[in-house]
Amino acid sequence: MTTFLPLINRDLTFTPYGIQWIPTSARLCAVGATGRGTGTVAVFEMQSRQLALVGETETSTPVRCCTMGAADGVTRRLATGNFDGQLQLWDTSRLDVSPTTIKAHETIINAIDGCGGAIRPGGSRELATASRDGSVKVWDTRAPEKSVIDILPKPSDRVNDAWAVAFGNFQNGNERLLAVGFDNGDLQLFDLASVQYIYSANVGSGICSVEFSEPTRIVATTLTGLVTLDFKKDKPLTKLPGSTDTTIWSARHAPQNRNYFAATGGDGTVKLWSYENVKKAALATAVSKHPIISCDWSGDKNGLFACCSFDQTIRVGMMKGL
Repeated sequence: MTTFLPLINRDLTFTPYGIQWIPTSARLCAVGATGRGTGTVAVFEMQSRQLALVGETETSTPVRCCTMGAADGVTRRLATGNFDGQLQLWDTSRLDVSPTTIKAHETIINAIDGCGGAIRPGGSRELATASRDGSVKVWDTRAPEKSVIDILPKPSDRVNDAWAVAFGNFQNGNERLLAVGFDNGDLQLFDLASVQYIYSANVGSGICSVEFSEPTRIVATTLTGLVTLDFKKDKPLTKLPGSTDTTIWSARHAPQNRNYFAATGGDGTVKLWSYENVKKAALATAVSKHPIISCDWSGDKNGLFACCSFDQTIRVGMMKGL
């Protein structure tokens, strides 16, 4: 039996858009926007039953997304995407030091993902960014000044807003995949080795986040619910039960057991799902009266979970029974 044990609530001075645990530490970072139209990058550390602010910086524009997927276990650099289309790399122990900044897109970076780092080992450390301009770009952190792959919409196509991106098969540096989700509900799978799309489907509504549990299995959250894709099945696409009136903002797999994933909703609930039974959530708990925009699992402590919501709060808890 799975249960959720609340541990810590931490109020913020900004509206959070993304949250990530920092590898091999008891720290996490949150990014977002202030009421002044600026952005914030903040680092917190678990100290007993409190979440202490240990670093914070204000940016000139709101920060929309972040990832630690390409961070090694020493420098632990956070990659962020902001409303001006900038990709930035931050030293999480020295936020007072100016970040590496690249003009990645002409407009907002909606989503970012990384691989090759401490929490996703294998191959070179790479980042992927998805933007309102409809493009997705891949970056090598060793030489981030220029993207290594640009996935652009065809000139004849209507430009759809790229809302979500995720690396798959990242353990194999030579055969990596990208899943890309768009505002019109298109979900596309891109093979980085052959530099072409190898799968496309429409899930019915805008895709807010995507994540692989393994190279052949994906979960996607949408404006109206949850879908999974399992390419080992004859009919890979499955829509999970639930209200179609609630946006599911984020889904993340438990790193110690990727058969489980947590999904956070616009109704303030956190649900835990298992691929062994997708007919019903293994756990559902209301943690806020406001939308939960982002969540993440600790890679160092089994079941340790954090999420952030539009009531300007970070919540940390423990999922027991995974």
